[in-house]
Amino acid sequence: MITNRALTHDLIEITLQSAEDADFLPGQFAMVSLDGPFGGSGHHERAYSMSNLANSDGIWQFQVKRVPDGAVSGRVTELSVGSTIHLDGPYGHAHLKDTTRDIVCVAGGSGLAPMVSVARGLAARGDAAERRLDFIYGVRTTRDRCVEEFVTEVAGSVMRTRLIEVLSAADEAWDGLRGYVHEALARYSPGELAERDIYVAGPPMMTDAVVRTLVLEWQIPVDQIHYDRFF
Repeated sequence: MITNRALTHDLIEITLQSAEDADFLPGQFAMVSLDGPFGGSGHHERAYSMSNLANSDGIWQFQVKRVPDGAVSGRVTELSVGSTIHLDGPYGHAHLKDTTRDIVCVAGGSGLAPMVSVARGLAARGDAAERRLDFIYGVRTTRDRCVEEFVTEVAGSVMRTRLIEVLSAADEAWDGLRGYVHEALARYSPGELAERDIYVAGPPMMTDAVVRTLVLEWQIPVDQIHYDRFF
C-alpha cells in the first residue's frame, strides 16, 4: 500500500502499487485478499472496483467502504503504508464501451469507484469534448457525500457534465433531491436515455431497481445497460 485517504466517514480510497503494469479497463474490478495466495486455507477475498485508469506505473486505486466486522474491508481500511495486499484480476463486463454514445453513470454507496473510473475513461478519450456525461449518485446522509470532486475533475474534458445527488435519509438541512437512486431517473424521460450508454454500480437491490426501471418500464435496449452483480 502507498496511501489511504478518507473520502467520507467510512469510505476510504486505497492506493496500491504493483511490480507490473496496472492493466484493466475503466469499470472493471479485482479480487482483493490479505491472506496470501487465493484459495488457501482461511482465505478471505472481496471484489473491489478500481477507481483510476490503467497505467504503466502499477498504480491501483480502490474505494473501500469500512465495515467494522468485515473480513476484508474492516482490515483493508486499517492497514498502514507498506502493507501487502494480494490482487487477482481484472474481471468484469461493465467496462467503458467503445461507442460514440453519451454516458450516464448511476451509482449508489461504494458503487462509486467503477463509475469514477468510467467517467475518467470517458474524459481520456479523444472524442471527450464531443460527449456528455450525466452522473447520478445516491447515498444515505450528507456525511456520505463525496462525488462532486470526481465529477468536477472530468468536467473540463467532456462537452457537458450533469451531477444529480439523491439522499435517502437526509436531515432537514439538505435541500437537494431525496429518495432512492432509481427514483432519480424520474428527472429524465425515456427518450432522453434511449440513445445513451448507461453504467450502473451499487448494492444488488439498487442495481435491480435501476435496471428494472430502464428495461421493463422504459424499454431501454439491454445492450446499452452495463453492470456487474455483486453479493
